[in-house]
Amino acid sequence: MFHLFGKKGAALEADLAEYQRKRNWAGLAKAYYRLGAEAMDNGNPNRAVLWLSRADTIYSADDAVYTAVGEKLINDCSERIARLECEPLLYNTVPAKVEEMAEALGDVKIRVWGLLSLARLVKLGKRVAGLPGCEVFGRRGWAVDTVQKSLQEPPTEEEFNGLRDMCGELYELGDSPEFWGVGSEINVPGGAAFQVFDFNGMQGIHLEIDAYLDTHLKTICALGQGEELPSPEAGIITAALLPDYFAPGEVDLIYINFCDPWPPVRQAKRRLTHRGFLDLYRRVLRPEGQVHFKTDNQPLFEFSVEELPQFGFDLSEVTRNLHENGPVGVMTDYEAKFFGLGQPINRCVGTMVPWEEPFPTTFRAVKNQWLDAFAGSVSEADLGKHVLAEGNCLWHIFSWELVPSLEGNAARDALAALPAGKVYLFYEGKWNDLPYVRPVELPLAGDFFDGLRDVYLVDKDFTWTYVHTHEAHCGPYFCRPKP
Repeated sequence: MFHLFGKKGAALEADLAEYQRKRNWAGLAKAYYRLGAEAMDNGNPNRAVLWLSRADTIYSADDAVYTAVGEKLINDCSERIARLECEPLLYNTVPAKVEEMAEALGDVKIRVWGLLSLARLVKLGKRVAGLPGCEVFGRRGWAVDTVQKSLQEPPTEEEFNGLRDMCGELYELGDSPEFWGVGSEINVPGGAAFQVFDFNGMQGIHLEIDAYLDTHLKTICALGQGEELPSPEAGIITAALLPDYFAPGEVDLIYINFCDPWPPVRQAKRRLTHRGFLDLYRRVLRPEGQVHFKTDNQPLFEFSVEELPQFGFDLSEVTRNLHENGPVGVMTDYEAKFFGLGQPINRCVGTMVPWEEPFPTTFRAVKNQWLDAFAGSVSEADLGKHVLAEGNCLWHIFSWELVPSLEGNAARDALAALPAGKVYLFYEGKWNDLPYVRPVELPLAGDFFDGLRDVYLVDKDFTWTYVHTHEAHCGPYFCRPKP
């Protein structure tokens, strides 16, 4: 059935199957809670999220089950789920990344992104629709067509009511025993069976679809009545990743084809070959798994062939004109269009290798990571005006009070309180032929900064920074952003 329980697997599978057969929902919830608590205590947060979410789904759906399970277990389960929300899991980081990217888009783009996300779930929906009580998932294709049509012309009364009814069915689905009953799973080749009520353990995906459709219906009504449009729902975007919801080491190959290049330097972290995304890929790729990357954007390609090797991917098959001697492989429509126009297509393969993240060795690299860590909340306009423009310094995020920091003796005291050990120093300018970036040991000598200007200290993970400026009346500054 699940094959996820180790040595006790057979007995646990038998217990769960028996609880389901007898429709003993309280027993089933308690069993999943025990599995989740054990996984969490043994340092396996990914499994813990799965099991505890299953328990929460069951006892939250029925008052009688809730009472039978008992408040002590329920409170502990809720507290554990809350603690897991702070763990660096894909379950947490992917929605956060989507939310961050959505902030940079206008309403229209988010609505279209949401529609594309819903469309990506159509094929999976057809499989899930064959399970008990899940027929509503089989109508996703119709929903996509209807939403797309309604972006161009008002829907008919039948279409509007059909989308509204679909919302109701999705909302009520989680409260039905059929949601977690016997037979509510689909096989996954080479992996554990996928259970329908794992939707709840994956950001409540059925509810995100409901929210997207409901917001779309409210938008249609607002347009018809000349009212303010509701904010678009971005949660459905995370739901689109469901077909790619893999455990660590389950993925052999990731294709990245013609993604948005995000040209501004300060938007580099949105590029799909940025180190933040490469870290996500490393979590799910098997050893020696690969990333195949194609783009017609030359600056993005140059960025990528520099970024991939720095973050644990060996490069091969690097070409800046893939189809120079005729078409190679299967082309996307976008690729074929630009090939027809004579636009060179860049391609490379990155193979994941054992790797430990090094500290940046160039000023450009350390500067960008410093800005990501300490200036992430600063607007592009303020960065351009006060920090990145000619004649400005990075530490102006503190002097212009764009980012909270300690200053003067308070900053010196914070630096002195740090534990002894290796940290990293970089200069915003080169002094005495010293390298831009080098390691130093804490504590520092009392005269360490004598003769130096615009010197930055950071720890390896960029969780804090200390700045010694060139101006006597500014700084020093110490900043440790809240997690």
